Amino acid sequence: MMLSDESDAIGHLWRLWQDYSSSEGAINGQIFGVSEVFRCGICLEDEDYNIAIRLDCGHEFCSDSLIGTISSRVQEGMLPIPCPSCSASDPDTRNYISLDAAKTFDLPEEVIQRWERSEVEAFAVFITCRRCGQSGMIDRTDFLAEDQISCPFGECDNRWCRNCEHPVVYGQTHTCDGTFELAQTMEQNGWKMCPGGCGARIERSEGCDHITCIAPGCYAHFCYRCGALIIRSQDQNEVSEAVRVHYKTCAT
Repeated sequence: MMLSDESDAIGHLWRLWQDYSSSEGAINGQIFGVSEVFRCGICLEDEDYNIAIRLDCGHEFCSDSLIGTISSRVQEGMLPIPCPSCSASDPDTRNYISLDAAKTFDLPEEVIQRWERSEVEAFAVFITCRRCGQSGMIDRTDFLAEDQISCPFGECDNRWCRNCEHPVVYGQTHTCDGTFELAQTMEQNGWKMCPGGCGARIERSEGCDHITCIAPGCYAHFCYRCGALIIRSQDQNEVSEAVRVHYKTCAT
């Protein structure tokens, strides 16, 4: 293009500069304009803002990742639930996600119900009386303060062990493995425990005081009168001699 004079050349250059500036401005606007995506603090993917959840601490997460994290922790009983980004930088953070806030995240109903139950169970214990069949919540502190639980429902006087849940009698000693109760029953019925080490409980219905334990592999012979072990042997001659010697000295 031919320019007639210097003023035309200057004018043409000015118009070119204006066109270039406008074009450059449009390019910069596309590159540096307001972003419509964000980086999720859990999956670390760039996500659209229309699925973003921003916590009070300012951290942002995609709804799928945050709901998945919350659901997993609730199912595992890991409450309270901290902000994932806050806990990553500070394991002792107290920036917790509240249940009320989480209810706005479109959590599954079963997750919400489990979370609510877990919060209640932090202060109360659900119990069922096996005698009257009634159920309810009692204060956790009261529950843990006693080894034996009395039924709190109506006129029921049932009482049971908190640890093994077996029935107990008020004022009587209780052992969860039943050793005390068994010893008491044996004493009341005159039963004896084999002293040969097998632990068999023996009840004599008739006959002499010489008892032969019938537990497999025991071979013990003992005195039902005094409870002493006489001999452990399968040799009848040894057994006969040991029995004879014992009853010469048994003073019971």
